[in-house]
Amino acid sequence: MTNKLDQASVEILRYTYDADGRLTNRWSKAKNNTAYAYDTVGNLTTVNYPVSTDTTLSYDALNRVTNMVDAAGTTKLTYTAAGDLATEDGPWTSDTVTYTYHSRVPHLRTAVSLQQATGSWTNGLSYDAAKRLSSLTSQAGTFSYSYKGAGNLWTNLALPNTAAITNAYDTTARLTGTYLKNSGGTILNKHLYAYNTAHQRTTHTRTDGSYVTFGYDNISQLKTAVGSGGQSTENLGYLYDTAWNLNKRTNNGAVSTFTVNVKNELTSEPGYTDTYDNNGNLTSRTDGGYNVAYSYAYDDENQLTSVRYQSSLVSSSYWWRMDYVYDGRQRVRMRTDYTWLDGYGWYQGGQTRCLYDGMVVIQERGPTNPTISYARGLDLSGTLQGAGGIGGLLSRSRHATTSPYAINGTSYYHADGNGNVTYLAGSTGSADAAYKFDPFGRTLASTGTYASANVYRFSSKEIHVKSGMYYYGYRFYDPNVQRWLNRDPIGETGFETLRRPIRARPLRMLRAGEPNRYRFARNNSVSVTDANGLYGWMFTDAFGNRLPQPCPPKPCTPDPNYNYDQSWTMGLYEGGVTAIEWAERASDVLNGMPTPAGVPPDKWRHCTMTCLIFRDWGPIPALGAAAVTEIPFIGGGRSEWGDFLANLTGVAEFLNPFDRNCLRKCACAARNIK
Repeated sequence: MTNKLDQASVEILRYTYDADGRLTNRWSKAKNNTAYAYDTVGNLTTVNYPVSTDTTLSYDALNRVTNMVDAAGTTKLTYTAAGDLATEDGPWTSDTVTYTYHSRVPHLRTAVSLQQATGSWTNGLSYDAAKRLSSLTSQAGTFSYSYKGAGNLWTNLALPNTAAITNAYDTTARLTGTYLKNSGGTILNKHLYAYNTAHQRTTHTRTDGSYVTFGYDNISQLKTAVGSGGQSTENLGYLYDTAWNLNKRTNNGAVSTFTVNVKNELTSEPGYTDTYDNNGNLTSRTDGGYNVAYSYAYDDENQLTSVRYQSSLVSSSYWWRMDYVYDGRQRVRMRTDYTWLDGYGWYQGGQTRCLYDGMVVIQERGPTNPTISYARGLDLSGTLQGAGGIGGLLSRSRHATTSPYAINGTSYYHADGNGNVTYLAGSTGSADAAYKFDPFGRTLASTGTYASANVYRFSSKEIHVKSGMYYYGYRFYDPNVQRWLNRDPIGETGFETLRRPIRARPLRMLRAGEPNRYRFARNNSVSVTDANGLYGWMFTDAFGNRLPQPCPPKPCTPDPNYNYDQSWTMGLYEGGVTAIEWAERASDVLNGMPTPAGVPPDKWRHCTMTCLIFRDWGPIPALGAAAVTEIPFIGGGRSEWGDFLANLTGVAEFLNPFDRNCLRKCACAARNIK
């Protein structure tokens, strides 16, 4: 790709490459030229921005990043002999994150330890014989998982405060209920769900017995959300245009109208007029008379760096500003609050520094001493971070304000079936915080001592309380307008070039037939989650050609007489194994596996193969096995696009939050592969 036009046929991006096909310059209409430099073996070494702080990368002899210098400072990385990340020493003192791995199971993490000025914050991980997470121990206590049979659906999570979270599922492994109970069995918080034959949630019932019923249009966008008892805050209707933009929203009969331009940029919303820069970033939101103004600024990677509020209708003491600083992995590392002082201008208030495990925050500091530490377990994917941490928060521990900054209180999270935090339990189980949201994340109720202080709420993501926006990892989401602030960067060559050194992928992933890069969660956040702000991927081959896509899913009830809970394992992962060898080993397992009735056996085995490889060996082996075109070892003996698609479907199905059983969900998926 050499250039890109927007929907108005205006050139917005232009790329220049060297003789080896590497990106050397990116020009954008809003940000001008960014230059890229490489070492002699092709590793990206420098990103030279026109305005933002440059990013520089250094590598070891195995082409792994060892040093990263960026706007946040300098980060150093080391690796184990097996190639796993061993330490990440961040830009500040006493902030090294250390990873420990299983001695006999390669790449299986057993501990994460975060250095502090005094002591450390640790998360120790233990596993059962099937390599399922059985317990996590931190300074917040020990959390223990129990599972349904031999599968990966967890049914009980014992909390350190003697409370427990229990999950219930139907015969197709869909979550029907999640309960937080105290040691006496009293229900403190619960969420119950009913489904239609298309696996869409039709009813959500809460602890107090109130419920919401959901309706959908013919492309599965949420159409109605009607609360019991005629609640005015939960009698909602949604209407979308043909490009999937929210056009109208009704609330108990009151109509709110939203207008977009040909670029799908929001131009007007109730009470405000919106403007964007030439890169599609929201830059201002005003009331027309400029009595109220929200302003947004971005760096040269189109990352939000500042949002501020000013209004002539209120005292200037109520004006505020929030600034963000990112590292080279595009993670927010610092957020700084400002207030306005007449005669002085913007006055800095608090500053929060974020320390990460991968892409999720495990500690906040302010700025040198720890203030809040988080324990994180299995998220909606059934892995530690496969769903971007959504539904995986376990606890929020508060540190003392004086040395040695010991823990002086912990709250325990409970989320609904879509990973929205609705309850924080204190040491006795009482509500430290409780929340209620509408389907797209607008807060309907917030109570409890720590309701304001806790920032992880809708989708288990971090909220900026004053603006109401949520930070998802690569973009900010505004629930008031049900859309992202800027366009999805996935597939943009400069964005992918920067991500590649640390987050390499065997296959490129591009936007899948998505005409609207501002749309959130397919306009159906009742059943769909967005892990990190890059939602809606598709697979392409090495030449960028789009691979065949499955037909629209059909209602599916797998063979009820088939034993989907039988235990199948790929065995232990071994480093240095080729993709062909992964597939051969998987085929040896699957050739002895019976096929559910009414399911195409070849497609089912291909799908199940990569799903099980993902479960037992991780994403890289799964994608590697899928990438070796069609695997001829599993029935058929010749290359077929349908079999290749079945391989990729297995990878996608592993991340399906509504079922954790590879055998069962591939039985459904295989029916839709042509």
